[in-house]
Amino acid sequence: MNVLNVLDNEEFSSRVAAIEEKLYERGFLVSAIGDSEAEVQIGYEMYEEDGEEGPYVVIRIVSEDVQYEDEEKFEEISDFVNEKLNDALDGMPEDLRNAAYDVYGQFVLLNGRKVY
Repeated sequence: MNVLNVLDNEEFSSRVAAIEEKLYERGFLVSAIGDSEAEVQIGYEMYEEDGEEGPYVVIRIVSEDVQYEDEEKFEEISDFVNEKLNDALDGMPEDLRNAAYDVYGQFVLLNGRKVY
């Protein structure tokens, strides 16, 4: 299985959606940027970092009303997502787990700009 296709698995995709929902429920987005209307999406994408393109876990935050940017909160979001993705992979098929772990890293984008 290709890392870019791991979210095609319906069960894993629903687990990732639950992680996104927890980010809303626990106030991670509001504490990071001050916008209660911000949206978040977690995906596995090709991205170029330091001149090398590869697969990454990308946490995309979209906001029309950024009040501030708290880098420590972006780090907390990244850590939370990493922990929950690892939990979500428990019990998934081996080929999916192997593909999902085959990433170069993960980062947070705010309105398309890397913030962590």
